[in-house]
Amino acid sequence: MNEKDITKTYWKIVWEEVKRVSREDDDMRGHKRVFLWILFLATCLLILFISNKITIDFFENALGNLGIEIILIVGPLVVSAYSLIRGIIRIPARLYEKQGGFLENPFSIEVYKPERRAKERENKWVSLQINNILPAKPIERCHVRLDDIFDIKKKKSIIRDQQNLTWSGREHNVVQTGNQPLDISSGDFGICDVAKAEPNNNSAYYTMWFGKEYIEPGEYILSLTVFGNRDGYSKSYPYNIKLIFEGSNEISLSGVNEGKFVE
Repeated sequence: MNEKDITKTYWKIVWEEVKRVSREDDDMRGHKRVFLWILFLATCLLILFISNKITIDFFENALGNLGIEIILIVGPLVVSAYSLIRGIIRIPARLYEKQGGFLENPFSIEVYKPERRAKERENKWVSLQINNILPAKPIERCHVRLDDIFDIKKKKSIIRDQQNLTWSGREHNVVQTGNQPLDISSGDFGICDVAKAEPNNNSAYYTMWFGKEYIEPGEYILSLTVFGNRDGYSKSYPYNIKLIFEGSNEISLSGVNEGKFVE
C-alpha cells in the first residue's frame, strides 16, 4: 500500500470514529448541540443586521458599529467551533488508546531457536518466532506472507508466486492444518515455519500453504509481510531476512530486519 492509500485509509478510520463519537459521546453531543444553536442564532442575527431590522450604535462611526456586530455574531461561533474541533482532534489519540498502541508495530520477530538441533541427515525446519509485544489483547488472524525471494548471487528476484507460510507443529493444536491464521495472545508467540530441508530427498523447499517452491543451494534475501487484526483493525508490517542453504540439512536464517528489502 502506497503513502497516499495509507493516508486515505487512516483518515477514513478517523472520520468513522468522529461520526461514532458524535453519536455516542455525551461531551461531543453537547458540543455539537451548542455549536448548532449558536450557528442558528448567529445566522438569525446576521439576517436581522443585514435587513436593518436591528442596529447597534455604540459608535458614531459606521465601521466601528459593523465591527461590534461582527464580534457579536462571530465571537460565540468561534468559541463553540473551537470546543467542537478540540474534541475532534483528540480522536486519533482515542483510537491509539483504544487499539492499545496498535498504530505502532505490535510484532517482535526473531529467528526461532529450537531446544534440540537437528542431527545429520535429519529433516530440518527453519522458522521465525512471531511475538505479540503489546499488552491486554491478542493479535487475531495472524499470518506471514512470503512476498519475494532475492537471489544474492544472481542479483534478481526468483519467486514464482507470493504465498502464505505455514505455522509450525507447535501450533497444530490450535491451527489444525498449520496453514491457517493464528491468534497470538498478549505476551505470547507463534512459530512460523519458513523452509524445510530433507537431506534424504536431497531437497529443500519453502513451507507454503499451497504447493512447493524448491530451494537451490545459495544465499537469499526473503521479503515477508506479517499480518494481524486488533479490535477489528487490520495491520501489516514488512520484514526481510537472509536464508542460506548449503545442501543436506545445512539451512539457516539470520538477520531479521524490519522494513522492505532494498537492493
